[in-house]
Amino acid sequence: MLSKIVEFYDENGALVATKTIEIQPEINWNKFNINFFKNQNFNHIRLLIKKENSVSELSAMRMESLALKNTENFEIFVECWNGMVQSIPDSAAPLITKECINTWNSIANDSGMPFIYSDDGTIEMK
Repeated sequence: MLSKIVEFYDENGALVATKTIEIQPEINWNKFNINFFKNQNFNHIRLLIKKENSVSELSAMRMESLALKNTENFEIFVECWNGMVQSIPDSAAPLITKECINTWNSIANDSGMPFIYSDDGTIEMK
């Protein structure tokens, strides 16, 4: 989250107060897509899902389609992502590490996304 310091002056021009306000960055799907879809953990999970689980594959394809369309319908995006994550094969589960979650959250935050990744890899709206 970005922040900005706002200064308040009296009628004589003297600084009387400052306040730090949080600024929600503008949503940037292109930045999100570029950084997320080249993430090694995501791509490894995606390949395993493609090989082992057709239901998860459909969720992944729908989620990717929404992301590439720069959708504002985050509820469907989140539902598709969470469905994919919750049904990944056990062989892929160890790929969703704390470091992975931190990286995904950094990508989402830097791209102005209104969601975070939980410890299990699912998405929650902020």
